[in-house]
Amino acid sequence: MLAAIAPSMPRRARVLISLALTLLLLYFFLRGVDLRAAWQEARSARPLWLLVCVVGSFLHFILRAARWRVQLTTPDRPVPFKLCLTCTSFGYFISAILPGRVGDLARPVMLGARVGLSRSYTLATVLVERTVLDPLTLLALLGVVLVSGTTGAVASSGPGSPLERIGTLSALLAAAIVVAVIVAAGLLARRERLLAWLRRPAARGPRWRSRLLDSAERFGDGLASLARRRVWAPVLLGSFLTWAAVCLAMWAGMRAFGVELGYGGAILLTVLAALGVALPTPGGVGGFHVAVQFGLETLYDVPGERSVPATLVTHLLMLLPAFTIGGWTAWREGSSLLGAWRRDEREEA
Repeated sequence: MLAAIAPSMPRRARVLISLALTLLLLYFFLRGVDLRAAWQEARSARPLWLLVCVVGSFLHFILRAARWRVQLTTPDRPVPFKLCLTCTSFGYFISAILPGRVGDLARPVMLGARVGLSRSYTLATVLVERTVLDPLTLLALLGVVLVSGTTGAVASSGPGSPLERIGTLSALLAAAIVVAVIVAAGLLARRERLLAWLRRPAARGPRWRSRLLDSAERFGDGLASLARRRVWAPVLLGSFLTWAAVCLAMWAGMRAFGVELGYGGAILLTVLAALGVALPTPGGVGGFHVAVQFGLETLYDVPGERSVPATLVTHLLMLLPAFTIGGWTAWREGSSLLGAWRRDEREEA
């Protein structure tokens, strides 16, 4: 089944590159750390805060699934919340064991096949989620803590400091995303005219051109899902609650190891972690760890013997819903999910 979900590029090369990158990042993560002292720090973790981290992690998956359901549901086509939750967890499970964030492709395809939505439509909703909703929400939260000075960082915040560079890069990224959204909205507003103009030469050409335009039209329908005014408020609220839960898990995981950085500091670490997991490693392993370690040691002066176990355990607990709900879904419904994938491929062909 996993082979069917993986992208079409040479599998061996993809796996080798991903593993090499993961090992390289883990080398930098563990370099110069006294592992015996790190183990002692790990044994001193406070169980209550670890439990709060687990609660935050499960809330993240529940809220993410609820937000996705709002994007997909229309008055004449309800989408069950349970299905959104299992598909979301299954996608994260796939991304945790395969390189390249393949789960972001798996979960919308599997859900679409179950409720009769096209692959292009459901993929578009995930594209909106990953490229617009998530980054803008995180950058908005980061902007609030930077402006209010509630990061709790011990590093200097003057010109040229790490905090100043993070703020500048975040502002540039937010501006780029806003410009891209404006351009996309302009294209969507004229999509009927644009598609009609493209269909004239496509009708006289090879069949694949017409299929490509059909997929593009369904993709545009998915992108336009947020154009329904009734979904704006719940989707935006769901985005902030989703990332508030992730930050809660980060905050509690750090506190379990005596890292008192405050909730604003947890937001800052979460932004760095989101950048780290963008690297194509399974489950964000390596990228998450190096990014969070950078934040802890550079911005909060946390020693490596404490930052290493805090980062490792927090990341593991954040992935717990993927390995429990997603792993259970893969074990119980793997064959039916693969059948849905293949049926959807035949319908798209």
